Amino acid sequence: MNFDAFTRAVAMPGQPEVAFQALSDMVSEEIGVKLFTALTIDESAGLLRRSFSTMPDAYPVKGTKKMSDTIITARMMGEREPILSDGPAAVEAGFYDYELIFSLGCESCLNVPIVVAGEVIGSINLLHEAGHYTPERIETARAMRLPAALAFLVERQWGEALAA
Repeated sequence: MNFDAFTRAVAMPGQPEVAFQALSDMVSEEIGVKLFTALTIDESAGLLRRSFSTMPDAYPVKGTKKMSDTIITARMMGEREPILSDGPAAVEAGFYDYELIFSLGCESCLNVPIVVAGEVIGSINLLHEAGHYTPERIETARAMRLPAALAFLVERQWGEALAA
């Protein structure tokens, strides 16, 4: 895995967008995605914010919202491990916006929680066709947690703070 482009991106102005774009590019190259989003999580306040999206028309970067009680959110916050929802039935069971997901040609979602100092600070969300996220690709996604953590920490330092 080549982290050079990501490392150069983190050093550039225009943060945190530049870091998230470089992370998205690396994930796309190493794993493959149709849709990539980064979701910032303020666990103590119970707030979520989409910080980055490769399809901003369908999934715009926007303000905060309260964390919802979904199966995926509960598992991410509890297990703190990547969660695969593979196939239409799994996506429909786990996501209220499954129709939009299907309309984008996606039937598989891999949510990777990003944990720093015991706190879930975000998640990277990878969507593709059913069956795309093999055990090998999931392991590669695990390796993306380190650069993802850096992107979220860059956002905390140089991006806008979560606001209710």
